[in-house]
Amino acid sequence: GLVGSEMCIRDRGQYMTELIAKFYEQEGKPTMKENQRTVAFQVSTELFDQFKDYLKRKGIKQNAFFLDCIQRALEEENQAENGVESE
Repeated sequence: GLVGSEMCIRDRGQYMTELIAKFYEQEGKPTMKENQRTVAFQVSTELFDQFKDYLKRKGIKQNAFFLDCIQRALEEENQAENGVESE
């Protein structure tokens, strides 16, 4: 079985997960799903402002933009590994 400190760490992790989920519910945002992970990174203010303007002009949401970028990169790699030339 678990000793006291292990139980405390496990319980604290579960508590933090519940707090985060509750926060997202209160904000009217979808709750975090177990099969999803967060990707985050920092950019300069200038690049961020340019990016936000780009998204607005194109009518694209930030998460859709990055999901598309990731999917394209993986697809290109897969095609390269299978000897298929990209368009």
